Amino acid sequence: MRCLAALACLAAVGSLPTPAAAAAVCLIVEGREIAGLRLGTPLAAALAAAGPPQGQQTAGRQVIYTLRAPWASMVVEDGVVQRLATRSPACKTAARVGPGSTLRAIGEAYASARASITAVTTAGDLLSYPFEGIGFLLRRGRADTVEVFPRDVPTTSSAGMQAPATPTPPLWAIRAVDARVDGVVLVVTGIVENHGRAMLAYAEVAALDDRGRQVATGDSPLDPNPVPYGGTATFEVRLNVDDVVRRYTVTVRPVGSITGSLADQTGEIRNRQQFNQVVMRRLQVAAEPAAGPPRVVVTVSNGSVAALASATAAVEYDTRCFIPVPRPGRFVSTAGSGLVTVGQIPAGGTAQAALAVANATPGCENFAVVAARARIADAKVAD
Repeated sequence: MRCLAALACLAAVGSLPTPAAAAAVCLIVEGREIAGLRLGTPLAAALAAAGPPQGQQTAGRQVIYTLRAPWASMVVEDGVVQRLATRSPACKTAARVGPGSTLRAIGEAYASARASITAVTTAGDLLSYPFEGIGFLLRRGRADTVEVFPRDVPTTSSAGMQAPATPTPPLWAIRAVDARVDGVVLVVTGIVENHGRAMLAYAEVAALDDRGRQVATGDSPLDPNPVPYGGTATFEVRLNVDDVVRRYTVTVRPVGSITGSLADQTGEIRNRQQFNQVVMRRLQVAAEPAAGPPRVVVTVSNGSVAALASATAAVEYDTRCFIPVPRPGRFVSTAGSGLVTVGQIPAGGTAQAALAVANATPGCENFAVVAARARIADAKVAD
């Protein structure tokens, strides 16, 4: 098989194959070529070999051409072929795998590969071997499409040891991240830039409270997806939260991975007043009648991890007094309501305030509050 690969290589020197010649010998060489058409070939020479394209579309800086068999598509960037794909069952690698091969056969052929990546998509499962320079689109356990692309090869010194890494700009970056609260939902949005290969990816967001504990997580696919080379995509992740969020993390991951990271960013929420409505759900309030002078004592318990600047309770109460004349006299019951504001309440603490109740019935004696109820009407988180 290596002889066949060498023959194909020699046949390509000096001239590219015609479509008829490519169909006769269809060898897939990982990281290099399909049917004699090589990566790195100028566009004009590639089309001269493959024939006029059946269609094309643009994705960022890339142009994707639909080709006749044995090729299926060709990705061109800056006028040079970057990726090639085939669906022809006649096309095989030196290990005799290609379109139509089973997942088991592919796994056996690349059992010694340094790494593999699997991504689940609506079109099928994408199985790629980045250090070999080949990928397979699997449907029902068989390869539907095979694609070759430049290998990912670590830089090594002449002695075979890995050379010191040279700082390079990140291939993926997160820009313009923003967080806002919509009722009790934390909405995190942002823009992702891709300076690497086109890839299916999603954004994962984790929300952290004042104590650094994770209180909510969620994810959302990027749009568009896959993100083209040199292109941008947006995301919006919505998290239901039940307490104040201090910070949040955004991680962009490749589809099919829960640990791999393409880019990371941490944000801090400074406007904590956005969480007033959220914190109201963490408060408990009790109202008790008190005598001398008549009043309602309101106690607010703060179950939030954040301190409160204040909490306002709406109070309803029932009163009773006695009118002695005309004899034998009678009892009078009335109902009333009011608002009372409780001052600073520490996280996990309580605070009280009293609502004074006046006797509004002339000539009524022994005035007293006999029952009271309260609910939280408003709350303000401390900065």
